[in-house]
Amino acid sequence: MAFTILVTGATGKQGGATVRALIDSDVEILALTRDVNSASAKRLKGLSPKVKLLQGDLNNIPAIFTQARALTNNSISGVFSVQVPASNKSDPSIEECQGRGLIDAAISNHVRLFVYSSVDRGGSQAANTPTNVPSWATKHRIEQYLRTRAKTSGMQYTILRPTSYMELLSDDLPGRIFATMWKNNFDNQRMHLIAVRDIGYFAAQAFLSPYRFAGIEMSLVGDELTFAEANVLFHDTVGKPLPTANSLLVSTFLKFSKSSRVMFESVKARPADLGIEECRKMHPGLTHFKTWVLEESGCAKKEQPAA
Repeated sequence: MAFTILVTGATGKQGGATVRALIDSDVEILALTRDVNSASAKRLKGLSPKVKLLQGDLNNIPAIFTQARALTNNSISGVFSVQVPASNKSDPSIEECQGRGLIDAAISNHVRLFVYSSVDRGGSQAANTPTNVPSWATKHRIEQYLRTRAKTSGMQYTILRPTSYMELLSDDLPGRIFATMWKNNFDNQRMHLIAVRDIGYFAAQAFLSPYRFAGIEMSLVGDELTFAEANVLFHDTVGKPLPTANSLLVSTFLKFSKSSRVMFESVKARPADLGIEECRKMHPGLTHFKTWVLEESGCAKKEQPAA
């Protein structure tokens, strides 16, 4: 095989999408998971013989690389790095320690390509602009650390900044709350959306076309829609409106949840142009919202069998 790539968060949304986007290429994939016996890990392994499950925890990064050496005779050429703030509520600094620690370990183990999935904070200006969203500020500091360490070590890096996942529009309470916040607070302003599978595509391409992505820092946008436009597309495809929650309850939730309120205000403050045309040039198959509803959401109408 050409080279070996370590994918963190492999059973999560972004990590899983990256694994799937790499499967058809000449690579060996070390899929990091906290439990190799979980159903999601087993499904991932079943996708291809190229996928090797690596049990580990980002709170013990040296052990991850030790375990990796037991799984493969190849050196790790690339690392996909993603951390999940939701699991670190007890101590927000954990995410930063994990992100910085993975960068240090990658350099110590002579990794050539490092792809970091961050978050869009307002386009190209985000590189040097702090943010008042705590979890986003953590990712901003990890980005800064990556640039500094990459410059002194020679490790090549790419920073991907996804906008709002289309997958956030799920038919459960969190999804309904998100849709209602969009409906009530954006007026006729468009929201930037990206399908998780497209995040995986760009991450994979950063490894497969390294010269094209060397030093690139880019926002990821797949579609731009007002709530009304998205609702029409959803209704046309599914036969019912986007699932929402009680507006008064959501307003009350935002009133008492400062972190959610500040984050949503920051999403709304994103500039209109975040480079969607550039994303489409780099990925002609970029997922439109209607395509996502039809193929990925699980909500699309299914044809009834003939009587």
